[in-house]
Amino acid sequence: MTEDNDAVRIICEQHQLALVAVLPPATGSLFLAHVRDGKGRDLLLKRGNGIRGDFEGPVSIAWANDPSSPGCVEELDEHTFVREWIEGVPLECAGERVPALLRKVGTALRRLHSVSPPEGLPKLWERFSPEVVLAEWNGALPSRMLERAAALAIQLRTHRADPAVLVHGDLVPSNVLIRPDGSVVIIDPIGFVGMRARDLAQMAVATAGRDRRLNLDDLLKGYGERPPFIDEVFAWLVFMFLEKNIELERAHPHTRATFVLELSSLAETFVANA
Repeated sequence: MTEDNDAVRIICEQHQLALVAVLPPATGSLFLAHVRDGKGRDLLLKRGNGIRGDFEGPVSIAWANDPSSPGCVEELDEHTFVREWIEGVPLECAGERVPALLRKVGTALRRLHSVSPPEGLPKLWERFSPEVVLAEWNGALPSRMLERAAALAIQLRTHRADPAVLVHGDLVPSNVLIRPDGSVVIIDPIGFVGMRARDLAQMAVATAGRDRRLNLDDLLKGYGERPPFIDEVFAWLVFMFLEKNIELERAHPHTRATFVLELSSLAETFVANA
């Protein structure tokens, strides 16, 4: 961490920021730090890493005026920015309050999706790849699941009917913070241009619960409508999350077993109903 600590201190000196603490880097970041500016505002300093960090600054700036996204966002250079420091707990720690909170997330997403996307964001539909499904998922998923996932990928990659919007791209429970007053704040976007269904479906699949369709129902109640292709995106993401978590369980036994079991059962229903 010494090299990162030195880089954080240099940036703080250049931009008149007081360093409160250097934090462990999160996914998509080279480093994070709790800092304070000359006005006494607590901020998060972050330098991104690759596709998971290249567009977070511009997307955060686009969303900065929404109450469900961190404010006080300023880009310091192409890969480094500061944003409001959020005091809150991740949605995954919220327990029995999750259904009501998912409705709040849905309401917040409806507003965030209405914001014009910054220039240069990658296109989300290019992530739906039948070639990747068949070539890279076959070590984890049985053939019938592979065939269904590949067919869905073809359908979604060619989909253009829904107006393309600014999409978070990594909407999972750890990227939703609950403030002490119960309001939700959505953090750490990757940033894509694509279909509205992706954020809703990803949140539903990633949130705990035996029947993730109920998670999706709660999100859609808050969102206020059912976006086109939501069912297809939801099914594809079930297969994607299943494949990733099977691989993680193999690498780290007993860490993802429950999640794999739940997703396997849901994936089987999509195969049976194809």
